[in-house]
Amino acid sequence: ASASSPIVINEIMASNATTAPDEAGEYEDWIELYNNSADPIDLGGWFLTDNEFNISKFLLPTGTTIPANGYLIVWADEDGTQGDLHANFKLSSSGETVILSNNGGEIVDRMTYGALATDQGFARNPNGTGDFQAQSPTYSDNNDNGVGLTEHASNNAFEVYPNPTSGDAFVRTNNASLQPITVYDALGTQVLTIQASNTVRLPI
Repeated sequence: ASASSPIVINEIMASNATTAPDEAGEYEDWIELYNNSADPIDLGGWFLTDNEFNISKFLLPTGTTIPANGYLIVWADEDGTQGDLHANFKLSSSGETVILSNNGGEIVDRMTYGALATDQGFARNPNGTGDFQAQSPTYSDNNDNGVGLTEHASNNAFEVYPNPTSGDAFVRTNNASLQPITVYDALGTQVLTIQASNTVRLPI
């Protein structure tokens, strides 16, 4: 059975090398839950699993709450000695399914993902409600901030870094006659257009 719930699986990272460390300073897989409601919700007795034949694989401990419009990180590292929110399973970077169930055993959310690159987030966009997409990670933060600059150019290989960024962004290209680059913010608003060659700095 499934149940309607304001709590959703909001983002996952299946290969964390540099994005965010856990309490022990280790870079482990993580699952981010989000509360779409205006009230805190008690998740004690809820379950997370990566196995649809074992819905009750990891029990969220009594007293686990998620703030209104807030986030909860569960580490998928098979190391319960490091804290109550360390699940007894890991995430496969080649893809699998993650399921969230409530304390009545009803599935409230499930998501399936494919192969993900290291330090790549797989997140709902818009935050909390949208479809999942691979994007820059937004650990315990609004997924809409991870959209960043779109790295696309016809017949020209180039990269934008860091991406996303709230300050300076750089463009590196192998083609000195690169077409003008148009920069958009996370809301899709055009910020500027700049003629670029080789490595340039975008003042955004």
